[in-house]
Amino acid sequence: MKVLIIGSIILIALIILIQMFNSGCDSSNPFCCMVKDACNALLSVPIIDTDGCDLLTGQIDTVCEIAGGGPEEPLSDICAATVSGAIPNACSIAINKVGSFGVDKCISALNC
Repeated sequence: MKVLIIGSIILIALIILIQMFNSGCDSSNPFCCMVKDACNALLSVPIIDTDGCDLLTGQIDTVCEIAGGGPEEPLSDICAATVSGAIPNACSIAINKVGSFGVDKCISALNC
């Protein structure tokens, strides 16, 4: 099971990297480019329970590290730290209020 999860995270990270290079995202804010691409890739189907929030947080952390150039790159560390702090809370609140957590809520939770 762990191999499947790790494999899917790596695949998602590769998809995000390809999207970033092909999306024409505004390079003046690379953090928001990473956030938008990660949210779009990971939340094509909105999360509908809090267990999904926990899984999402780990996936986005990993995607930030990979898409940002690795754990030694400051931008990937900023992305991962910001996401770890904001996403679980925003996800839980959205599920309790509206029943789901999708792309728009993910992006707005990270002020992008």
